[in-house]
Amino acid sequence: MDRTRILLIPAVVLAALLVLRGLGAFVGPELLVHDHYLGMALPEKRATSSPVVIVELRESDIAELAYPMSDRDLARLLDWLVEAGAIAVGLDLYRDLPVPPGTRALYEVLLEEPRIVSVWKARGHGIRPPAAVRRLPDRIGFNDLPPDTDGIFRRALLFHNEPGGPVHWSFSLRIALLALAEEGIAPMPAPEDPELLRLGPTTLPYFEHDDGGDVAADDGAYQVPLDFAARFDRIGIGELLRGEVSPERVAGRIALVGGNAESVRDAFPTPIGVAIPGVDFHGHVVDQLIRHARGEARPLRVLSEWQEIALIVGAGLLGALLGSGLPGRPVARTSVQLGLGAVGLFALWFAGAQAYAAGWWVPTFAPGLAWLASLGATFAWVANRERADRDEALRIFRLHSSESVAAEIWRRRHEIFAEGRVRPQHVECTVLFVDIRGYSVQAAHLAPEALMQWVNLFLGRMTEVIRAHEGYVDDYFGDGIKADFGVPLPVEGGDPAAEAAKSAVRSAIEMALALPDLDAQMQAMGLPPCRIRIGIHSGASVMGSVGSDQRMKFTVVGDVPVVAQRLESTDAVPHDFEKAPARILISEATRARIGDTFATTPCGAIVLKGHDDATAIWRVDVAKEDA
Repeated sequence: MDRTRILLIPAVVLAALLVLRGLGAFVGPELLVHDHYLGMALPEKRATSSPVVIVELRESDIAELAYPMSDRDLARLLDWLVEAGAIAVGLDLYRDLPVPPGTRALYEVLLEEPRIVSVWKARGHGIRPPAAVRRLPDRIGFNDLPPDTDGIFRRALLFHNEPGGPVHWSFSLRIALLALAEEGIAPMPAPEDPELLRLGPTTLPYFEHDDGGDVAADDGAYQVPLDFAARFDRIGIGELLRGEVSPERVAGRIALVGGNAESVRDAFPTPIGVAIPGVDFHGHVVDQLIRHARGEARPLRVLSEWQEIALIVGAGLLGALLGSGLPGRPVARTSVQLGLGAVGLFALWFAGAQAYAAGWWVPTFAPGLAWLASLGATFAWVANRERADRDEALRIFRLHSSESVAAEIWRRRHEIFAEGRVRPQHVECTVLFVDIRGYSVQAAHLAPEALMQWVNLFLGRMTEVIRAHEGYVDDYFGDGIKADFGVPLPVEGGDPAAEAAKSAVRSAIEMALALPDLDAQMQAMGLPPCRIRIGIHSGASVMGSVGSDQRMKFTVVGDVPVVAQRLESTDAVPHDFEKAPARILISEATRARIGDTFATTPCGAIVLKGHDDATAIWRVDVAKEDA
């Protein structure tokens, strides 16, 4: 088999897949697999208690306080949170325009309280922060979020700037840094790369477009992936303003104020299967940044671009290797291939899940596709090539052996064939010759069409008998057939040589028993009946291929076929063909192999043409066998 051509198959498959990957064709499936891994890892990563408490505006609060709530009510809310001991308060409600009454009170609390951070929108048309803090950059943070190409929000944006403009800090980062300042943790440039942010022991690498499988994402500014591991305590704004909330629920924690009412909810689709309000999204960012700063969580790590390509190529080459070397017949191999494909996909999926649980996002869709495509394409090519090779190798056996024998020959082809030819080797076999007695006389009187019809009917029926007994039709010669038993494969049984001889004799007996029906068919067609002579001899021979590259045949050569032919043609053993239309003569060697399995009669010993010594001959008594 041409190994160079086999290698071209995965090369073409992998080149196509890598081009498609570079164009972003696999982003959607890779993100779905990522989300699946995230959901699997979430139960173990979920924090038991988050420092963030969500103070939310519910539908019942809108009915009580109106929407937007007045500046006076918002000022009361913020005052209460500060006095209750919140270490940071995030206001995730736009307040670019006053909502009287109480505008002055809100202005003063925002201006005077450094623990409060207000949102503004940087992208698009933009929404300004509250007037009181517009000139205080450390009191404001943008709340823009970067969606993926499928509209799902998986990352947080920490910094943003327009070309040539100032760098803006995100709402979530400002709040997290306020809380971390209480623990003595301040933002620092990373020692390994001053452009990266370091919080406590953790350096936060920014997301790049070739990270994981999200090769088509916008990686502008400073983005970080989220794990959505936080679980929040939740307080309604209405119940807080009515005095129904204990300050202990807020003391020492981070309070994020935002909307969570259906009528005004700003929902963000997430990879955890639900859309969450913006205040919750910012809560996840704050919670994760604090865990990073405390050393309780590590950023999601990814392979380099070349490592991902190596993984895809490795999976494809392994698939091609297995697809080109599966054992067994093509039909049986199909199920093996399907099994290997499933096992390989499961192994990739499992390895990806384990890697994600350990903090690594290893893309598995593209490697899985490379595995399946290379395995399938290589397997299909090899199966097609083997089918052609099988047809070529067995062309000398297909028409002259049973299907089971041909299939076994192909299964054991490495034992039998060498360089397209049957390996020459010594074998123990039995050879049978059969022909029509009086053929020459009949041929002289029959028209050409009738003669060929007569011969072909005879040869066709005798060939069926030979194949049924696992014999190989070695050759046709006019009205006769040479058949070999025990080659190229030994006949199954206790003693292969004996079983081959028995198969040959059974075949001869069935030929004799088939003559009445065959004669009746020929008589109906106006053709003469057949009287046949059969000679059988057993012994050591040589099997192999003879001929040229243009025409080649498998045969058995040596003294055995010569003796069998002499037995078939001898006139030294008289026989009444009118009484018994078939004469079956076997040699002493064949008689020794079959023992008393069949009824036989000794016919003495004769000297066959080309031999100096006499050969003992036995007749097989067909009538007795039939009885």
